[in-house]
Amino acid sequence: MKNLMVAGLALGLSLLVACDKAADKVETEEVSAAEHSHGNTDSHSHDDVNSSVESTEEDYNTKTPGDLSEALQNEMLVSLANYNACMQKPREEYFMDGLDPQKKAGEVMEECEVHLASIQKMLDENGVNKQFTLGILKKRRNQSARKLMSNIMNAKVAREMQLEQEGGLSH
Repeated sequence: MKNLMVAGLALGLSLLVACDKAADKVETEEVSAAEHSHGNTDSHSHDDVNSSVESTEEDYNTKTPGDLSEALQNEMLVSLANYNACMQKPREEYFMDGLDPQKKAGEVMEECEVHLASIQKMLDENGVNKQFTLGILKKRRNQSARKLMSNIMNAKVAREMQLEQEGGLSH
């Protein structure tokens, strides 16, 4: 029983690291897409050197979600609640034999990403500081990934314990 718990904890920790990497990958892809949409495909271009010296309007943008109208804040909170509900929704497949927790976590994160994308779009459209927006979304992804992995690992350990008990009862 102790071996099963230790194995579950070790697997859980390795999966948390994998989820953090997956969340960082999503963020990197978003940043790359943003750079590409602005025409910055070469990170060492002449324009990039000049832009690091010159200040942009975004450098002085201090607008936060708290500066948005109450209606927009409520819309953001609804999207955030939908994201959290999507990420934490109990799924029967967590209890299936042969489940690959990393793969399942990736699938769930992809499925739920639409809610964070709507928040990012709303914040971008309303002039919220880009770095602030990316920071909020990264933090939310990381927190949710940890909770998701905890749920998946708890379900996996519960299933293994159930199978162990059923095996012990048949003897």
